Amino acid sequence: MKTDKQLFKIFTNVPEFFFDLTGIDYQTNYTFKSETIKEISRSMDGLIEPDDLTKPHYIVEFQMQKKDDIYGRIIIEMASLGLKKQGLLYHGVIVFADKSVNVQSEPWSSLFESNNPAFQIFYLDKLLNALEEINPEHPLIFVFQPYLRKDKIELERVASKYYNKIQECGLPENVINSLCDVFVSWMMICFEKLNYKEVLKMMSLTTPLEETLAYKELVAIGEKKGEEKGEEKGEKKGIRESIINVLEVRFGNISSEVIDRINQFNDLQKLKKLHRKAIQLKEMDDTVFFA
Repeated sequence: MKTDKQLFKIFTNVPEFFFDLTGIDYQTNYTFKSETIKEISRSMDGLIEPDDLTKPHYIVEFQMQKKDDIYGRIIIEMASLGLKKQGLLYHGVIVFADKSVNVQSEPWSSLFESNNPAFQIFYLDKLLNALEEINPEHPLIFVFQPYLRKDKIELERVASKYYNKIQECGLPENVINSLCDVFVSWMMICFEKLNYKEVLKMMSLTTPLEETLAYKELVAIGEKKGEEKGEEKGEKKGIRESIINVLEVRFGNISSEVIDRINQFNDLQKLKKLHRKAIQLKEMDDTVFFA
């Protein structure tokens, strides 16, 4: 299961969860963001920046599939940022899905086995098991249930339980909404033959389906209020916004090129078709919007 975009969404909203998961000690507030290094035309999965600039900055790569360049890639990213912003301390962290996707590549992989805190690797499956033992009521445990459970019948049975636990975890509303969106997006991947409405119904939501945030984003309830409401111009704008919302809810951040392309479409029927495609996509495919 692809997780990069969902992990980015989780840790962008709650950077502290990254430290809860990995057990890395931290003594200042951090911000989790994306970063592109223009000099090498490379984007990293995440850069975790401290409020106190004397503390380590963490360059993070989430590796869910086998790739033999991951070690060399993160070393290049660390060196490039270190040269660009001299005087700051950069640590590299690779989070593998499990040991099976860790492809060793010398001499770089040896650095991550040296017990040097500047080079650390983790395995997501072990991290989640350890966190559940320490704190079974941690919101990450609830959010990751679609990722953790291999038995779909069992997942369907407990989905509503964990969705409600996310909603009741006491975090700020915007964070809860983001965590719920991640949970639903993973459920959509697990149950790819079901549509969005069927997946939400599976979770036995206590509020009417039409009132949930995720459903509003996908079908664009409340597209455009004011003078444009009901007019074709307003409808087109609302559908464009809804397409972008659908993609962000399901796949996390999308490229500015795709957003610009969506905003260029002016044919109402074409926009409606793209909206349906955005809901039905199994994974993000930029080419759909450039055909």
